[in-house]
Amino acid sequence: AQRSKQISLKDIHQLQVDEETKHRMLRVLHLVSADGSVKKGLEANIEAWQGTRWGGVWRTLRWPVIGRIAGLVYDKWASQRYARLYQGNVGEEDLKS
Repeated sequence: AQRSKQISLKDIHQLQVDEETKHRMLRVLHLVSADGSVKKGLEANIEAWQGTRWGGVWRTLRWPVIGRIAGLVYDKWASQRYARLYQGNVGEEDLKS
């Protein structure tokens, strides 16, 4: 039997971190595992779903060709989301890093 994984969500806006770190974290999803390892972006999303009945479906996004395409789609989506939500809060040059 697979053990259910607990996920604790944190509001990045409430964390006691500098603005640069906060905006870096807002660009893509971050997941910190129980062992302290950090996953970001698509891999963090895949890992977050592993404690659900949809985990197997999400794992297919790790397959070589599908994973490459899914990674590009996620990166584009995350970039557009960040620009839409935070562009007024940071300079244009900050969006490119």
